[in-house]
Amino acid sequence: IEPRIFSFNTPHGACPECNGLGTIRKVDQELVLNLNLSIAEGAILPWARIVQTDSWSWRVLEEVTKQNKIDINKDTQELSEDEKKIILYGTGKDSYKVKGPNRFGRIVVWDTTFEGVVTNVERRYSATESDYVRTEIEKFMRIDTCDVCKGARLKPDVLSVTIDEKSIAVVSSYSIRNLHEWLKEVSKETNILSERETAIGKPIFKELLARVSFLIDVGLEYLTISRSANTLAGGEAQRIRLASQIGSGLS
Repeated sequence: IEPRIFSFNTPHGACPECNGLGTIRKVDQELVLNLNLSIAEGAILPWARIVQTDSWSWRVLEEVTKQNKIDINKDTQELSEDEKKIILYGTGKDSYKVKGPNRFGRIVVWDTTFEGVVTNVERRYSATESDYVRTEIEKFMRIDTCDVCKGARLKPDVLSVTIDEKSIAVVSSYSIRNLHEWLKEVSKETNILSERETAIGKPIFKELLARVSFLIDVGLEYLTISRSANTLAGGEAQRIRLASQIGSGLS
């Protein structure tokens, strides 16, 4: 346990799933399918350009829909949920024989699987190094809370480190007023910390209480430690910087 693991700005502490952002981009199936069109008319928006082409991707899609009895000429909204699930999330390890010309013009047969639109788009998003491609793919995605850290931005093992059964993410979500009360309670000689822990934490609690007390004195008791800096008004940010300077002078 060391200070750097409690920062989501370093790889030592950041959640590996969202890289410390607390949010991830996910493909939204409502943005992927145009329910008013059929597959043959381009209902699968990320793949609209391959429709009715002699491309490998279109031949695979044709074979998948044929084998699973999915009508590509029917409006997507009329497809069953199971049929839409196949299109969106694939058919696992099921194999399909796809026939067509290779780059030399010879007719060949390939055995392939079908990963589905969502998996394909997410894979391309992770693999691409092109800003243009990434921007285009983001049109079919939404920002959602990270499934691993639940928005806390830190690794699960970091969040397992607690004081008074509270992780740093929980404490950071407190308002300044509630944080002040919690710090006063924990810093007392109670059964929360051992005598040794209280002695070790004494200078730390002193500095924290000084900074938090100043924020309360200047009327910022409603803020939370976890609040992003870009959401602060100019006056709020200035008062926080002043509190930090005062705290540094005390340390």
